[in-house]
Amino acid sequence: MAFQTKKFGTENDILIASQLNYRVGCIVTNTEVEADENGEKWLRAGTPIGGATSVLKDRQTKLSKVADATVQGILLHDVDVTKGEANAEIVINGWIDVLKVDSTTRALLTSTITDALPNIVFMHGRED
Repeated sequence: MAFQTKKFGTENDILIASQLNYRVGCIVTNTEVEADENGEKWLRAGTPIGGATSVLKDRQTKLSKVADATVQGILLHDVDVTKGEANAEIVINGWIDVLKVDSTTRALLTSTITDALPNIVFMHGRED
């Protein structure tokens, strides 16, 4: 797996009280991710990430964008998955400021997702 870094300016910070959040590293795939106008595939910060196997039980499990109760966490940063799998971090416990999540990704945070993540508080803080 090749590692690639791309900056869009400043890093998107979707957290409230970042020191009180718990995160876990994982591998994400580009399943269910459509290419943008440049042919790139990005998972945006705030995307619900999950899969059938728990990343806490199998650290090599590959997770993807989900819209159901298989969600395991919320993607912490934007991740480029144009070339396939990539390393990422998901928030598994803490506070997410939904107003800091872009509007397209915010629409993915349905009650199915939020109810399946009882250790994450989804707050409406402030837009930057």
